[in-house]
Formats: sequence, structure tokens, C-alpha cells
Amino acid sequence: RVDAALLAYENKKFKKFLLSGDHGEKNYDEVNAMKNYLNDKGVPDEDIFLDHAGFDTYDTMFRARDVFKVDKAIIFTQEFHLPRAVYIAKKMGLDVQGYVSDNREYPGNSHFARREWLANIKAWIELNIDKSPTYTGKVIPITGESSLSHDKN
Repeated sequence: RVDAALLAYENKKFKKFLLSGDHGEKNYDEVNAMKNYLNDKGVPDEDIFLDHAGFDTYDTMFRARDVFKVDKAIIFTQEFHLPRAVYIAKKMGLDVQGYVSDNREYPGNSHFARREWLANIKAWIELNIDKSPTYTGKVIPITGESSLSHDKN
């Protein structure tokens, strides 16, 4: 996913990354792993925003809209996950495009099909009850200073 997004960034398809993932525990940090990878590939910190509380797709899209003030985005994710991610984002009023970024086959596709079926039901419920995300946090507009979303050293 990150490589596909990096290629699009290098081709000027967007200007800022919003890296969303689980960083609910000190020893489990998806977002800084992605950030470090992009830094190693030459992407400056000022073009990288970190969403440390993207615990699921609903939270990610909610926080993209309400915390990071995103209104237009490209979603890079696996093929099995993309329809749900785009559906949630569009239902939240975001102008999104999706990009399948699988670079390999995933074994156990029937597992992912079952998982997505249940996740689709969960997403529909969350959208229809207007659920709040696990964490909201202070507003950090994607048009502003990215360092506000970075870990404090």
C-alpha cells in the first residue's frame, strides 16, 4: 500500500500523506513504521500526517474528515477492503477515489470474504447510528503543520 501511494505522490497525484493505523500501544505502531519507510524513500516529514487512532476503517474515515479536515483523498488499500473503505468515505461526504494496491495474492481469500461480509454490516450500523470514533482529538488540518500529528521526542 505504501509503495503504491509513494508512486502516486512522486507522480504529483497528491501532496500530503495521511497515514492511518493502530498505535494504541507503545510497542505496536503501524503509523511510524510507514512514516519511517517514506522518510527512507525521501518523503519529507512536512508531507506526512499521522493518524495514530485509525483503529478501523470507520475511525480512519471519520478522523480524516473531522480531525484532519480532509475533503478529497485517494484511498490505497487491498482489493478485498477497497469497496468498504470507499463506501464509508463517500457516506461521510468525502470525495474519494480508491486504488487497489495489492502486490501479491493473499492466501485464505475465503477468510477475507467472511471478514468483509461482517465488516460491511458493522460499517453500515456505525454509519446509521453516527458512531463517534474511539478517539477524536484536537483538529490538525491536513493543510497545516504535519508535525502536530507526529510523536513528541
